[in-house]
Amino acid sequence: MHVTNKFILKLINKNDVQKLKDAQMNCAKVWNHIVEIAQFEWSEHKNWIGKYDIQKILAGVYPVQRHTLNALTDKYQSNRETISKLRRNGNQKAKYPYKEKTFFCIPFKESAIKINGDTIRLTLSVKNYVEIFNTDNIEHTSYAEIVFKNGQYYFHYTKEVDELPESTETTPCGVDIGEVHTIALSTEKESLVISGRAIRSVKQWRNKSLAYISKRLSKCQKSSRNFNKWIRVKNYVKTRSDNQLLDLYHKATRLAVNFCVEKSITDMVIGKLKGVEKNTKKKKRLKRKTRQKISQMAYGKITDFLEYKSKLAGIRTQQKPEHHTSQMCPENPKHKYKPSGRNYNCPTCGCTIHRDVNGAFNIMKKAFKDVTYTGLEVIFKQPVWYKTKVSTN
Repeated sequence: MHVTNKFILKLINKNDVQKLKDAQMNCAKVWNHIVEIAQFEWSEHKNWIGKYDIQKILAGVYPVQRHTLNALTDKYQSNRETISKLRRNGNQKAKYPYKEKTFFCIPFKESAIKINGDTIRLTLSVKNYVEIFNTDNIEHTSYAEIVFKNGQYYFHYTKEVDELPESTETTPCGVDIGEVHTIALSTEKESLVISGRAIRSVKQWRNKSLAYISKRLSKCQKSSRNFNKWIRVKNYVKTRSDNQLLDLYHKATRLAVNFCVEKSITDMVIGKLKGVEKNTKKKKRLKRKTRQKISQMAYGKITDFLEYKSKLAGIRTQQKPEHHTSQMCPENPKHKYKPSGRNYNCPTCGCTIHRDVNGAFNIMKKAFKDVTYTGLEVIFKQPVWYKTKVSTN
């Protein structure tokens, strides 16, 4: 299995920044031409052109290496196949690539990557290359990209890791992804609740900081010294918050997967939250602050992290819709009650359970109907350890 790692790019030569910028623009031109050719072929013949035909048309037209052209066509075909699959599954709002790009990521195949100890040499075009510091001690990679984000260049590379074999037995668990608690995981006997307090704190700091910066930018003349200063501050806030959130997502999902490994879990059922933020304003279902929190939930990223980490641990995963799972009684699903606090108290049978744990248990029950509720021990954890001052008086 291949996983993707990244690190901030540290260039050996300062002149390489201009080389990367030119390469980004050339890749954008190639991408725009690929999209134009594909759209023309579809409008004329109602048929998608193959990537090898595109490569023949664009060979030698732009000052990029052949491996870069091939990587861009592969990337386009992969995007097109993903959108086609989404549309076949009923998502008609999914659009094929159509936007014109000014800058684009720079892809590298194995033939353009040469690793020599502490340095990595990346070929951009004929007799044109850049060298970067090998800060992650990479020994080999078959594919890499240089991506520009928030004022910094990042080096993304793939790494092959071994997977554990899947078990033939069946010990399920359910996962409820939430905003207050990032992950609530439930088995038949025990449950784990991972707090989202740290994630909510970082998001609140980012939102307030970006609002303040936007207010200051609105009073500055564009491209002035003060304007550029606040742009740098904005990029710093975005980079810092993105790194903090990514770290917390990884730690939270690692806690969940490690818990599953300890309890010998073989199957993980994840609640499907796609579209939860849609029409919340139009139908007046949520208030403004709650809408902001829901729209900033990274449920897709958390789901991806859980799936690939579970796969490495030999745990099978699947997704199930989580409609009304927090309202159903774990003992009798016919009893439905909308809880107002963090606990679910069934007014019919008197069953009491943590609200998010109840949702996770009912998600598991959607896939494995033979599981029964006999009471659950709840374990609360934080994705990070907080240092607190202890008074000596």
